Amino acid sequence: MSNSNEKSKPISSVQRVASWLAHIFALTSLGLVIAWAGGTDKAQGYLGGFNWTNNTFNFHPVMMVGGLLVVGTEGMLAYRFWPFGHCMNKIIHGCLHTIGLVMVIVGLIAAFLSHNSVTHGGMKPNLYTAHGFVGIFVVTLFFFQYIMGISAFVVPAIRTKIASAWVPLHRFLGTFCYFGALMAAGMGIAEKTGFNASPATYVQPDINPALHYKEMGAGYKIAFGLPITLLFAAFFATFAAYDFPSTDSKPVKDNMSVEDGGDVVPVEEAKAE
Repeated sequence: MSNSNEKSKPISSVQRVASWLAHIFALTSLGLVIAWAGGTDKAQGYLGGFNWTNNTFNFHPVMMVGGLLVVGTEGMLAYRFWPFGHCMNKIIHGCLHTIGLVMVIVGLIAAFLSHNSVTHGGMKPNLYTAHGFVGIFVVTLFFFQYIMGISAFVVPAIRTKIASAWVPLHRFLGTFCYFGALMAAGMGIAEKTGFNASPATYVQPDINPALHYKEMGAGYKIAFGLPITLLFAAFFATFAAYDFPSTDSKPVKDNMSVEDGGDVVPVEEAKAE
């Protein structure tokens, strides 16, 4: 049976640096989306500030980016970054995704409420853009992934039967959902900004776009910087969490087994015990 002293996943020095960079870019992204949604000058490209009655929708990008991508980044790194051992890291992983789940639910409520209530934004059609359809697919997969994760790794009656088979699929779906959320976020930002950030009327080819950047509204600059920081966060987090083959240490084992209702442990360790 596994115990709380089981070591965390091995991590190289390069991956350690990547994990720190992932943390930094993830938190930067959270700051940017809060600044973008919380800014009140819409002429500059801000969304208008936070008010659950008058600006209900503005909670949507903050909750979705925070829940699926910022908290998602931390959840991805939990097994690799924290030195507390497999058991405690698993608890951290689960708690982070639970926080993410709550944030996603609030984000969905904000979006649909702002489309279906005169008080919270007026009556608008639901799911009429590609962002909406991609987003619904991603959050549905996220809910499914969360429920299956709880069932496979927490519920004793189920974990002994499916945990070992679910581990590789859980990793695949988690990664797919993470990058799907990144895609949906980029589509949503493009949808909200449109082509409104264009700072000038052009009568000739725009050979050097950088010349006009200073004329762009501050809110638009923040909005366009957000997907870039999210992309860097995803890049470094994926690199830090990836199981690279190692010649000088035992590779991380994907063949998992559940023994005596305990934690999921490598098959080799279960046999040895």
